[in-house]
Amino acid sequence: MNKQRQNPEMDDIDTLYDELQDRLMGYPDSLQDTYQRYHTDEDIAFAESVMTMIDGEMNLYEKETFYDTHDLWGLDEVGILKKALAIVGEIERDVKAGRKNPARVKTNIDDIQELHQDDFDHWLGDWDGDGIANIDDPNPLIPGDTVPIDSAELTPQIKSLIEQKNAYVPALKSVMKKLIDNGLPIMVKGRIKTMYSTLGKLIRKRFPFTVKVAEKEGEPYTTGLTDIAGCMAVVDSQEKVDQIVKRILAGELGQVWEHEDKYEHPADGYRAHHFILVVDEKTPVEIQVKTKRMSMISAASHYPYKNGNLNAELLLELTDLAWKADKGDEKAGEALEPYLSDLDRLQEDLTIRENPTDEVSELQDSFRETIKKLALAFSLGKFPEEHRTEALELF
Repeated sequence: MNKQRQNPEMDDIDTLYDELQDRLMGYPDSLQDTYQRYHTDEDIAFAESVMTMIDGEMNLYEKETFYDTHDLWGLDEVGILKKALAIVGEIERDVKAGRKNPARVKTNIDDIQELHQDDFDHWLGDWDGDGIANIDDPNPLIPGDTVPIDSAELTPQIKSLIEQKNAYVPALKSVMKKLIDNGLPIMVKGRIKTMYSTLGKLIRKRFPFTVKVAEKEGEPYTTGLTDIAGCMAVVDSQEKVDQIVKRILAGELGQVWEHEDKYEHPADGYRAHHFILVVDEKTPVEIQVKTKRMSMISAASHYPYKNGNLNAELLLELTDLAWKADKGDEKAGEALEPYLSDLDRLQEDLTIRENPTDEVSELQDSFRETIKKLALAFSLGKFPEEHRTEALELF
């Protein structure tokens, strides 16, 4: 990569080039030596491409494409090198602060994609070819009906909802990426509320989809849904929860508009931090920050709680153990481990069964009747002698 450059007389270019090369690759403190994601980071790839371009190793087409992709036409080579150095400086600061080199990251960020109208052909398609979308067609399978449903034409609203939901995707991914890049072992799972869930909630709540953000921090939202986009950050200890919460409260992921501290006010022992952030001054994103133990217990208790048969006493016992284990109590962790090893069994344990099922009840009744008959046979002296010893063990 150190071949003769096209303009060796330009000392500024030489100096900047050498600095960029040293910070990227100079042993032993360069990013190549200290940054684990060096070979997959897009910003690093840009900086290396700048060096390739300055070296004259790009043909005309590659250079034009590079300039178009990164919007470089307004800069000379000195300006491009300075831009690359500024980007490298940001990466160096993130590495030093522990916001890079994430270890054992699990995330579904790449699965979160924008919606397309083709995904909703059952609503927006025209199966009978009569020019009316299915959702507005009283007989979507029978051509000839050309009068829409009287109440309202829903097609424009559905298309608008798809467009607005897609606006949440970059905001959610921005928050998730910052959580992923914090340098901690972490699971970051995000979701955009489904169309069906969104429509159902809009109908139940009777308010519009658009969100109006309160003018002052701490004030409630005046209209709209705030849970369209959300993510959960799960780490393995209380110390790591505190580190993430500190960054969120400092505004690094977005403006904090709501913070529900369930450590200060636990719900049946459940402890976590719930936030609503406003990203880009307009888009609300929910975040839950919790430990792995608390997340597993919460997941197992979801259906028992929803069905009204939660064993609150056991839940409180388990969350208390989790709270102690998350702070480093090894004995509490050992006591909790058997419960967390089988989440299906844990869900059963957290479910109260106040009454036996009909089948069990019938078996109990049948057994009692059998015992009565055996007792009667004994009292009348009619029980077979050869089975008396075994039968007596039942009493």
